[in-house]
Amino acid sequence: MNRNKILLIADMDGCSNIWRRLQTFQGTNSWKEARYDYLDDVNAVIDGLEIALESPLIFLVDVHEEGYNFPKPPSGKNLVILSGINSGELPFFKKFPPVDGALFIGFHTGPGEKGFAAYIFKPKFKKILVNNENWGELEFFSQMLGIKKVPLFFVSGTEEVTEKAKKKYPWVTTLAISKDPEKWREGNVSLRRYVMKIWNDYREKIGEAFTKEAKVPDVVEEGEILIELKDNYSTWCIPGFRCQKEGKQLKYKFSSPEEPLWIIFTHAYFNHRFQTYIPGLKLSWQNFIRKLKSKGIIKGF
Repeated sequence: MNRNKILLIADMDGCSNIWRRLQTFQGTNSWKEARYDYLDDVNAVIDGLEIALESPLIFLVDVHEEGYNFPKPPSGKNLVILSGINSGELPFFKKFPPVDGALFIGFHTGPGEKGFAAYIFKPKFKKILVNNENWGELEFFSQMLGIKKVPLFFVSGTEEVTEKAKKKYPWVTTLAISKDPEKWREGNVSLRRYVMKIWNDYREKIGEAFTKEAKVPDVVEEGEILIELKDNYSTWCIPGFRCQKEGKQLKYKFSSPEEPLWIIFTHAYFNHRFQTYIPGLKLSWQNFIRKLKSKGIIKGF
C-alpha cells in the first residue's frame, strides 16, 4: 500500500504542556505561549512521519483554521497547510486532499463526556448523540475519513480520547497525554522532561503505527442525531432537515453519512437569526442551504 500522502488533523487542546483551559482561549497571554507548545508537538509528529516514511507529502489541517493557533508554519520538507473548520468550509466538502492515511493529533473528548476540554468546535453544545453514541471531534473526523475511505493510523490526545480510540479502532496506535500536573511530577520528573518525552514518543509511536495495517473507520449511514445546546444559546432547527425541537434539545433524522457533519457544523457556526455569513464561503443562510441541496448533501426531504 502506498503511504506517502498523509493527512494530519491537529488540535491544540490535547497537546503536551497544555493543561489549563485559559491556554486555549484565543487572545490571552497563556494562549500566545501555548501556541508554541502546540507547534512543537506538531513538529515532532512531522519528524516522526519523515523518519517513518520515504519523502511523505503531508497535508496539515488545524481543526480550527490556518493561522488560528500556529504562531508560524510548522516545519516539513513537503508540507501543505489546509484551513480547518473556522474557515467556513468542511475540509471533506471542497478541499479534502487525495491521501493514503490519516493521523489525529491533540484530540479531546466531546460535549457531555469526561476529560479536559470536552467540547467540539464551539463550547455551545451540552451533548451530541448520534444513534445514542456520544460524538466529539474523534467521531466527527472519523466519519469524514470513512466517507473518503481513508485509513486511520494514529491518534494522540487526552487520556480519555485515546482510551476511546483504542476501543473504537483497535488497530490504531495511540499516545495519551496527561492533563494532570501531578502525573508529570511522578518520580520527580520536571514538566520540561515530560514534554520532551512526549516528543520522543511521537517519533517512536508514529514509526510503530506505519508497521501495521490500518483500516478505514466505519461510517454511520443513517439514523438520528440529538443535539442539546447550553442554556445561554437559542435552540432552532435547520431548514431543510427533518428536525423536532423539544426544549433545549433538537432531534434530527438523517439518511446520508454527510448529514451529521453538516448538522453539527451548522449549529457550531451559524447563529439562530440565520444572518451569519460563513467566512470563506461568503454565503447567506438561504444560499448555504441551496448549495447543500445542489451538491446532494440534503436529499430525501
